[in-house]
Amino acid sequence: MGESCPRTIEVSAYLDDELSVAERAQLQAHLAGCERCSAMLMKLGALRDELTDGWTIKRRPPREASAT
Repeated sequence: MGESCPRTIEVSAYLDDELSVAERAQLQAHLAGCERCSAMLMKLGALRDELTDGWTIKRRPPREASAT
């Protein structure tokens, strides 16, 4: 992908369930074609799992797209 990759902020928000349903779908489509961002997702996910080992994390449902 272009210079804007990796999409660190979006990938982090994806892991934290902070994206809307539409944003999540867009990032999933991007991840399917971007090896760098997919690798970053795996690394950040593994790091999060390691840091939270033994902790309970309450997940929020994906937020709905805001009406503008």
